[in-house]
Amino acid sequence: MIKPDLAALFVKASSGDKPSLDTVFSVVYPALKKIARGYLYSESRNNTLQPTALVNEAYLKLVSTDDLGWEDRKHFLTLAARSMRQVLVDYARARNADKRGADAEKIPYLTEQMPLPPCDTEQLVKLNDALATLENVAPRQASLVNLRYFAGLSIEETAEVLDISPATAKRDWSVARLWLLYELEEK
Repeated sequence: MIKPDLAALFVKASSGDKPSLDTVFSVVYPALKKIARGYLYSESRNNTLQPTALVNEAYLKLVSTDDLGWEDRKHFLTLAARSMRQVLVDYARARNADKRGADAEKIPYLTEQMPLPPCDTEQLVKLNDALATLENVAPRQASLVNLRYFAGLSIEETAEVLDISPATAKRDWSVARLWLLYELEEK
């Protein structure tokens, strides 16, 4: 099977071309579902959010605007990571609406590999708030965290998407992790 020209598909899809939008989604769906499975694996067994639902919700957030404006793969991945983050945070907030426990177990944030979001939904909401602050202070570092954490990209993949060197991505990753750890401990 010949791979479709993704750059051309992104341009067509962002202008609202339905067949191109469907093709882009079918190309990225398996990767997004794999990431969603990883996110939800760490959730408790009574979790009602399923990987398919997470991907579908994120996709709906991506296409819910009249002006999609996807410039390229980089832009799409950035928006996809942000959409997954928003869905997870919305879900976490909804789950926390009825329960506020001071005895919640603390789990460490931002490990070196960082393949999964925190299990505790309150911590996910705190992480989202800290990332919103980081976006104002250091937008590139916030994008890097979004891509690594919410899109599951490696340092090399993230560097490619952000058009920076892997060494710069590693430095930004270290600084962003330390900044977020400090922010999260303060709250």
